[in-house]
Amino acid sequence: MGRFVVLEGPDGSGKSTQMRLLAQSLQRSGVEPVTTREPGGTQTGDAIRDLMFGPSALPMTPLTQLFLMNAARTELVREVIRPALSQDRLVLSDRYWYSSLAYQSAGDGVDPDVTRSVCRLATDGLEPDLVLLFDMNPEDALTRKANQALNVLDRRPSDFHARARLAYLQMARQEPDRWLAIDASLPINQVAEQVLETVQRLIGAPVTEVGV
Repeated sequence: MGRFVVLEGPDGSGKSTQMRLLAQSLQRSGVEPVTTREPGGTQTGDAIRDLMFGPSALPMTPLTQLFLMNAARTELVREVIRPALSQDRLVLSDRYWYSSLAYQSAGDGVDPDVTRSVCRLATDGLEPDLVLLFDMNPEDALTRKANQALNVLDRRPSDFHARARLAYLQMARQEPDRWLAIDASLPINQVAEQVLETVQRLIGAPVTEVGV
């Protein structure tokens, strides 16, 4: 089986940038990772992403958000992640089911046991080998998106994002062997070096320098 790495954290924390840099550095060392994101990565997932976060996003309850996220997640796991792992590939995902626990449960009050049950069903119990948490003050993270369009979650009040951050940090404390919290406010190069070294150790590859 391959290896499965998840990048989590608030929008604006640099997840997408760091995943791109990580993939490029790994490619230079001869590793070709499969990269994906949530929601998305499949035709169904991309349609759900547009429905939830696109310009014409419709208002919906947190429970509806949970179900839609997991509908997209079901397709992603079955169409992309599991097939890649069965081919001994390295899979990098921008978000996974932990985002539901942070946003729909901690942020919006959906019973966390309900969230875990729905997510477990959607993922068929598939857990990553490593979760990289890009932690930073949510308000600072959103400031980084000042020149980008904000989605419906970005526009939620600061206490919503504060609850999500605390939930992420609690998850990291509960599973220190699986999670690594990274100070995402550090310069991009420093974060990228830490990410690359951690992933290279996981896959047993020689540690090389990151290229930005």
